[in-house]
Amino acid sequence: MGILLEKIARTGKAAAPRLGFGMPQSERRAAMLLIAVTAAAEPAAAAAAVASGADAILVKQAPAKPSRSRLADQLKLAAGTPCGAHANANGSDPSTCDFAILELADSIAILQSTDGLDRILRLPADISSATLRTLEALPADAYALAAPGEPLSIERLLPFYRVSAATRKPLLTWVSSTATRDTLIALRDAGVSGVLVEGTPKQLAALHQLLLDLPTRKPRGEGSRPSVKLGLPPYNEPAPAADDDGDDDEDDEG
Repeated sequence: MGILLEKIARTGKAAAPRLGFGMPQSERRAAMLLIAVTAAAEPAAAAAAVASGADAILVKQAPAKPSRSRLADQLKLAAGTPCGAHANANGSDPSTCDFAILELADSIAILQSTDGLDRILRLPADISSATLRTLEALPADAYALAAPGEPLSIERLLPFYRVSAATRKPLLTWVSSTATRDTLIALRDAGVSGVLVEGTPKQLAALHQLLLDLPTRKPRGEGSRPSVKLGLPPYNEPAPAADDDGDDDEDDEG
């Protein structure tokens, strides 16, 4: 498990209480990971995204000059900030990344790498449950689906429920920089663990705050209506009448 998957595993959970004087308070993490998408490997853009609350950085275009150094070092980010790229981007080198976005048509060699790279496999929205069960055997660490589109509808949410029900692997998706609170709640409840967003620092900061303020997710199967006790006596089903083969009827006739 790489550092991106480690961050996803901690989403929505309370952080350890801070040390020091006073009443210890736990710090609740955001409900979903916020992955900022930058057009190029520019340190200034990456730093601004992290300062706005981004948990990780996805670079759309590889650096102009190929480098063997870690992508996080090229972006001049502090250790612990996952940095990734699309595996099929021109000139990209997944071995320098913390995570990579792969398509089904990409080389299996990237999927089989075992150097701590978190491999996120992008799936088509119309993928079947049978194909998903087959993909579980592949060494992918997470799945990603395209943006569901706006306005969000039940039909557009169905692929997310299908994928999350068929696998235990984290699920990511792309969202608009102006995604609403209701959209984020619907995606989270459908099993999404992280969102990828391309936007300005101000938009990223607003989304980060929305994710922090999302209500606690209810366990699946828990209804919204409270359970009310009516105070009625317990109902005991009467015992079935004994089958006497009609002996009493014969006696009565006699």
